[in-house]
Amino acid sequence: MNFLKPSLERLRADRRLRYGIVLALGLIVAGGFGAYRYFNPELSVAEIQARAASPSAATGPELLRLMGSQPKAWFEKEQQADTLLADLQGNNLLAVGITGGSDAQEPGAGYVLVVTKAGVVYHVADTWRGDLAKAVIDQAKLTAFPVASVGAVGKPGFGLPAGLDGSFLVQLLLVALFLPMIRDMLPQRFALAERPDIGFDSVIGAQEAKAALQDIVSFLREPESFTRLGARPTRGVLLSGPPGTGKTLLARALAGESGAAFIACSGADFSAKYYGVGISKVKSLFKTARKQSPCIVFIDEIDGIGQRTDSREGPGATESNRIINQLLVEMDGFAKDTRIIVIGASNLVDNIDPALRREGRFDRHVRVRLPDVKERQQLLAHYGEGVTAAADVDYGQLARLSMGLSPAAIAAAVNQAALLAARHGGCSVAMQDFMDAIETKHMGEASGRVLNEAERTRTATHEAGHALIATLLNTGRVEKVSVLPRGDALGATLVSDDDDRLLRTRSELENRIQMLLAGRCAEELIYGQASTGAGHDLQQASKIAYDMAARYGLGDEGRLFSLAALERHEVDSRALVEQADATLQRLCDACMANLAEQRDALEALTATLLEQETVSGEYVQTLVAA
Repeated sequence: MNFLKPSLERLRADRRLRYGIVLALGLIVAGGFGAYRYFNPELSVAEIQARAASPSAATGPELLRLMGSQPKAWFEKEQQADTLLADLQGNNLLAVGITGGSDAQEPGAGYVLVVTKAGVVYHVADTWRGDLAKAVIDQAKLTAFPVASVGAVGKPGFGLPAGLDGSFLVQLLLVALFLPMIRDMLPQRFALAERPDIGFDSVIGAQEAKAALQDIVSFLREPESFTRLGARPTRGVLLSGPPGTGKTLLARALAGESGAAFIACSGADFSAKYYGVGISKVKSLFKTARKQSPCIVFIDEIDGIGQRTDSREGPGATESNRIINQLLVEMDGFAKDTRIIVIGASNLVDNIDPALRREGRFDRHVRVRLPDVKERQQLLAHYGEGVTAAADVDYGQLARLSMGLSPAAIAAAVNQAALLAARHGGCSVAMQDFMDAIETKHMGEASGRVLNEAERTRTATHEAGHALIATLLNTGRVEKVSVLPRGDALGATLVSDDDDRLLRTRSELENRIQMLLAGRCAEELIYGQASTGAGHDLQQASKIAYDMAARYGLGDEGRLFSLAALERHEVDSRALVEQADATLQRLCDACMANLAEQRDALEALTATLLEQETVSGEYVQTLVAA
């Protein structure tokens, strides 16, 4: 049977081939039925009457054969038993067929199919529980007309071939209903992807993750070096990180770097409607992996099956726990030289059962972080090659503006930029298209709302305050200032960092708070009172001030105790809130003083924004320097 394996594997992998075979079988069946009908044409009532009207020695047996194969003509006309008894007494019968009784509407009753010497064709329902058929048989012995059983023939319906009655339809319907159930109960055959032709060089960024996976590459390539030293290789790796950071691509690159096969599935693939099917799917997955060793098994969203539940919640919870247990059994059953690595990916690591994360299972936890500014520049340049980008596109500036975006979000932003260029008929994707696309990712689509003159002027003053203080205190690089509404914001000041810094000093945090308060302070300076437009700014500034006092030991009172040391305890935070509020008030006063000194620049920037709607960061620097 080994010679059949390649054909079966091809049949499993090629859906079109399967559909083609099913279609061919259907055509063969339809053609056979058509050929049967062609060589055995169904006679009409008139043709049967014509044969009965010219009796011969072969007429009786021929009519009995037609009763069994083509009973439709007899069922077109029904008579009562009195008519049949009258024909019996008058010796008018040419041939009589007795059926086995298959009509569900008249249980226990058969039919008597009759052809008279005058060529009349009809049937009579034997509702006398066979007594009518006995009377016909007894009379046939006296008058010598042919009578015979013609099988279990029922009233034809829906154009079925002869011999097929309503029970056949019921059976066919049951088969049609059970086929999907049987298909769902069969273990899923996980598709085997081709061995990936990409390696770690194809993955931009994720340097720490690639370094952490190097020993797995070595094991899959040369397992003998591990077994010789008695080293136990890693069996499971858990990749975590924000969505879109490239966890799936990293797993594929690991397979390509190792020369291993790659099987991809998700936690949702193991769910099923029927009890026990999920366990069968786990067994099928690892059976396929063992055949394809060395192999990387990648389970995306593993928290979908890796969260143990209380069995008292019902059968679904019990089935989920059994799937987890089967996964543990499969991983514990790996021998030291089994070249199978299971990679699980999740955005919610805390939801995964601790039994899956203990030593010998998913004991390697690799975090895939968001790209830094250099990696974002490489990603933008890489995806920019796929579109017709203008020659003056500054990928460095775009990388600074795209802080916090994942590789997937950057790819989507580049595509959005190309769509914007196509929308306004550009021959290439300009720098402004890229910037608009990145702004959309950060803040949402342009709202198109129309501001009245008072709102527009106040918004320009607000954004001018942010831009001036950011430039004056060097809290980052001001890229652009705009009063065009976007998302929920009425305006925007884009401030970027030259690098992604992980540490901040007290003075840097205080300068950032001043920048956040600058919009509100500018409104108070010019109009004498602030508006609700500073609500989100106050929320961010308050969080920084509270963390300085509660977590970092950088508050005004110099307290060093951190609330992060307390776990799930009720804390009276009123003193910390008061300390944070005092910090905010002090920095608000400092911000007002800075803006008062820069009032001329504030008014000039406001006027330019009202005129041009968008100004560059270089223009803001010119105003501050003057």
